[in-house]
Amino acid sequence: VALACLAFVPVLAISMTIMMQLMYSDADTGGSGAHAQAGAIANEAVLNIRTVRACRAERDVLARFSAKVGEITRTKLAGAWKAGLGFGIGNGTFFVLYVIVFEVGPRCSDAGPDDPAYCDPVDMFKALNCVMFGAMGAGMAAAFLAEAEKAKIASYDMFALLDRASRVDAMAPTGARDVAIETITFDD
Repeated sequence: VALACLAFVPVLAISMTIMMQLMYSDADTGGSGAHAQAGAIANEAVLNIRTVRACRAERDVLARFSAKVGEITRTKLAGAWKAGLGFGIGNGTFFVLYVIVFEVGPRCSDAGPDDPAYCDPVDMFKALNCVMFGAMGAGMAAAFLAEAEKAKIASYDMFALLDRASRVDAMAPTGARDVAIETITFDD
């Protein structure tokens, strides 16, 4: 049963990677683009509400905000079918794995305890869950490989900074000073 599940791991890991990329694709945009512009319009209107009201500019502000939100909506709707297809395929792979396990598992259970291919139902579910959750975790982790590379570079820079030898000996009472220190005295 575990071998039948392991044969399907690459497909499951790839589908989880695609699903994670679809889930976090909006996070990559950060504060740029139409979202930031719509937020700036709303922020400006709220902060200057008295001026907006005094100039009777509510309709103008609302029209500008609605135009930006409409732009975001059109962009998202144009790519929604891709996200839906990706999530459908990604979640469908779990059901394919269930079909594989529930096809192979009962055959192994029916083989009998004397057969080397025998497994009881508890072992079948253990194999299913271990392999499935392992492949899901691998797929989720694969979606963040680019960030892991950035983290590795950042940790290298941090350790290089920490390992740098200091030019100042804090324990020596007479250390070399780069800057002359003058004493200030206050009288009266």
